[in-house]
Amino acid sequence: AFESGQEPGLELLTNPNLIVQQMVDDELARVYAEATEEELDVLSDMGWTRGQLGKLAKVMTKAVEPVIEPAPVGIDLQTVQPLGPVREWLKAKAALRSWLDSTEGRAAVDAVRDELDRKKGKRLKKMRRDVVGKHLDAVLGWLDGPALRSSRVGRYGLPTSVRNLELAALQNAWTDGSEQLKTFGGTPLFEQVGALLAEQDRLWPQALAGFASRARDHVNAELIRVGHLTYSTMLSRLAERIAEQTEQDGQEGQLAQAIRSRYHAALVDEFQDTDGAQWPVMRAVFAHPTRVLLIIGDPKQAIYAFRGADVHVYLDAARVAHT
Repeated sequence: AFESGQEPGLELLTNPNLIVQQMVDDELARVYAEATEEELDVLSDMGWTRGQLGKLAKVMTKAVEPVIEPAPVGIDLQTVQPLGPVREWLKAKAALRSWLDSTEGRAAVDAVRDELDRKKGKRLKKMRRDVVGKHLDAVLGWLDGPALRSSRVGRYGLPTSVRNLELAALQNAWTDGSEQLKTFGGTPLFEQVGALLAEQDRLWPQALAGFASRARDHVNAELIRVGHLTYSTMLSRLAERIAEQTEQDGQEGQLAQAIRSRYHAALVDEFQDTDGAQWPVMRAVFAHPTRVLLIIGDPKQAIYAFRGADVHVYLDAARVAHT
């Protein structure tokens, strides 16, 4: 305990689910207290539910902290509050709805309609007139509600209407060259719709990603407050401390040396099911000229990825074993 720097007198908590679920419930209560019904609809569509947050918190508090992928670009996840991206979305979709009702928006719709009505020299030869009929009406109806992303994912109905109003649909139908397309009066309609869809795709992961980035620190802070350790935190703190000392002192860090002094050999069976916290500990302590480390495993039998096992750990150990 002295070499590890671990606080004395901590109690082992074999099941941290209560702490995790309490954190989730507190987060939900805080957000629900200030959200409108429409905001809650959007937040739920983003995956912000009790069940999903609970699963995510359990994953983030394993011995090895997972990498959040795909990580939103250009934002600090620690500062993302769940209603932030929700309100950004509602503002963005309202802006498109207003643009469609504006003089500029109506002019873009009329330009598409006029082009489709041309008897001769029509430049939109692979586009049906209902693109500014039922398809635009469907998108307008979508924008009049919370405009959930789940509504536009699929094959039929609204997803079809959305696809018909994306810039790719216009480019596919246009027959008069890319330079003329840039000056076509109807192009802004498709650009505006496409920009909104891209914004939705950007915003939708942010609420969950922000929660995930904070979950580990929140749970660890609560464990410290109540004086508890879990199996995962026991292992992760050991690995972190050994890594810190190894950086400073090389293989002879105090903690690794203290463990090594007690054991002359280690044998790890089913090594393919170890994780990125277990292997650095074993390597720092026993991959040493005066000790023996035996590892037995088969990467084809790696089945515990859902519990943090990482077959790349096995491959790294195999390289070390041959050096």
